[in-house]
This record gives sequence, C-alpha cells and structure tokens, in this order.
Amino acid sequence: MMESLYIASFNLKELEQLFNCKIDDDDFYDVIAYQISQQAPEYLIQNIQNFSGSQLRGAIFGLGFTVVGSDELLLPFLTHGDPLVISSALDSLVRLNIQLKLDDLVFLQNHKSPYVRGAALRYLKVILPIDEIYRRLLEASKDDDAIVRQNVADELSELGLKEAIPL
Repeated sequence: MMESLYIASFNLKELEQLFNCKIDDDDFYDVIAYQISQQAPEYLIQNIQNFSGSQLRGAIFGLGFTVVGSDELLLPFLTHGDPLVISSALDSLVRLNIQLKLDDLVFLQNHKSPYVRGAALRYLKVILPIDEIYRRLLEASKDDDAIVRQNVADELSELGLKEAIPL
C-alpha cells in the first residue's frame, strides 16, 4: 500500500533534507522543488549547478513557478546534454511565459530526442497563432516516434478544433 507524504507544512530545512535524498524519481523531486520554490526559490537558484538527474529536473520544474531570475537561469539548459533536462526547461519557460525566438525553437523541433520535440510542440502551442500551431501539429503527427505523436494528440485536443477530431 502506498502512503503519501504531506510536506506543505515542512520548513525549508526539512525540504532541503528531503531534496538531498538520492532517489531516482522525478515526481518526488518535482513536489519538493515546488514547495521549496514557494518558500525560498533562492535555494534552487544557488544550488542548481550541484544537481543532476531527477534532482536537476525537479529544480528546473520548481523554478518554473517563480520569477526570481528563473528565465536567465533556465535558458542555458536548452542546450543541456540530457534531453529530459531540455524538455523540463522548456516546460518551465512556458509556465513562466518566457518568449523565445521562433528561430531558437527550430533546433529543438528537430532535436534527435522525441521528448525535446514534444516539449517544443507544447511550447509552440502557447506562442503561435492557432492556425500556425495546427499546421505544425499536423506535420508532427507524422513523426516516427510515439512520444511525439502522443504530444500532438494532447495538444490538438486542447486546441478544441473540430477539424482535429479525425486526427
């Protein structure tokens, strides 16, 4: 039986201790990083270079809920070697409403990782006019990878376009 951990009342020291556990679980770090971002985002900002793997992705996730210098901090992660870090950074930039140049996204749309291509589609859906994102989603629906096609289906369903139903 699974038990949940209620951490909303934890102080920063308790959250830091949890965040420094070595667990390979993105959800674990996402939840803790979110709580830290609400109390002391500077902890994530000051320590982000020391994190890796799930812990780094969690820190990036948490920074997506605060505006304290997160955009400058997150942009370099768009060229990170780990595709999951890149997609986390893109998703956080969407939450922060940070506008990237369309040219900067071309590389990410054509990235070798389906996770990055999917995150690029999620980002584009927020910044492009509906007719343009619909066209791009139609193109991406032919992607060889199921991860990208699942992202296409998710984003199309959120557009609410009648013509997207058959796709």
